[in-house]
Order: sequence, then C-alpha cells, then structure tokens
Amino acid sequence: MSEHLCVQFVPLFQKLKQADQEEIEKLINHVVVQKGEVVYAPNDSQQLIILESGRLKVENLMENGDAHFQAIMQSGDFMGENWLFGAENNNVFLTAEELSQVCRIDAEQFRSLLIDLPQLSYELTKHMVRQINEVNRQNYYLTIYKIKDRIMAYFMDLSSEQESYTIQLTLSLKDTASYLGTTPETLSRKIQELTHQNKFDRIGINQFVLFEK
Repeated sequence: MSEHLCVQFVPLFQKLKQADQEEIEKLINHVVVQKGEVVYAPNDSQQLIILESGRLKVENLMENGDAHFQAIMQSGDFMGENWLFGAENNNVFLTAEELSQVCRIDAEQFRSLLIDLPQLSYELTKHMVRQINEVNRQNYYLTIYKIKDRIMAYFMDLSSEQESYTIQLTLSLKDTASYLGTTPETLSRKIQELTHQNKFDRIGINQFVLFEK
C-alpha cells in the first residue's frame, strides 16, 4: 500500500475509521493522466472517480455536439455518485486540465461499501445534496436574461463565499463564460461595461473589487 491513502484526500471518506479507509484503499485503482487526456467518457464502465491531485474539467456533451462546461474538479473532489445507482453516463466527459493523479473505484464494489458502512452512506447523501444545490445555482444564473445581471449575481455569490468584496474567479475566463451560458468575447465585453459603470474594478488576472453591495 502507498505511504498515504488516496481516500484521506476526500471529505467523503475522512470521517471513517482508519481501518475502513484502508479497506477502501485496497479497492482503488491509481492512474496518472496527462493534460488533455480524457479520464472518463460516455459508455465507460460505472465507477467512482476521485481526484487525488491536479485538475479535471467536467463537460456535458449537448445534442448539437457542443461541449458545455459544468465544473472544475480539484484535489479531493469526486464524481460518479449518480452512476453508482444505475444511471447511465450518456453525456459527461472528464478531461485532465493538467498532470493529474486519479483514483477509481468500481461501482459494484462501492455499492457494497455503502451497505457495510452507514457513515459512508450518510456522507454520500450530504454530498449529493450539495451537488444538487450547485446545479440549481447554475440553473438560476441561466434564467437571468441579461448577461450583465448574470455576471453581477455570480460575482456577488463569489463575494459571499470568499467573505470579501475582493474576489478571485475560481475558473478561467473561458470556463466562467461557459458556466454562465455565454461566450468569452461577450463576457469580456460585459465585464468591461460593468467596470465603466463602476460596479467593480479589475485589479488583476481574474481578480475584482466589487463596489455594489
């Protein structure tokens, strides 16, 4: 076994007993992926994907063939809980944004763990609720008709999360645009317009100071 446990990086497993963590670690397949490499794609076998280190981009394949950005996975994040319960992955791609270390657990083996470890089932349920809330939040932004109003709503939420009127975008400009349902060109133009309207000031790369409370 490795000197550290992959599961110790993941909040889902951190409250489990050391012995339980070690048993889970035995089920994990560790892989290193290069930037641009697809980690998971539609019709791949059902499994839980855990990111030990690096960054993975989560994208949904739309009916017209375009890829729609959904999220960036950071160290300790995981994905695949829906696939554990029989849902088919028809449109989700995970792609490495940089050199990354990924841990995989077969879905059937993980389902057995949920039966044997009630604490794990509880933590997974909490995570799924947070995921639903995040999806609902993104959907809320997309219901806002004016792009400038979407940007302001998103920036104000970031300000609340970061507990500061100085905010740092957690995504690249391109991914932020996709997340908000627009193009990078439109996002840049609307940010410039909002800056001229004294809604906020840009003080660095993807860093802003909000003026409007």
